[in-house]
Amino acid sequence: MGKQIKTFSPSPTCGLFCYAYITIVCCFFSCTDQ
Repeated sequence: MGKQIKTFSPSPTCGLFCYAYITIVCCFFSCTDQ
């Protein structure tokens, strides 16, 4: 399990969370690299 903080990426996880909460901070912390 490796969690990495990334910027705006076309990732499914980061995208869903970012759009769901519409928050830059949330996207940063939610974006996980699997």
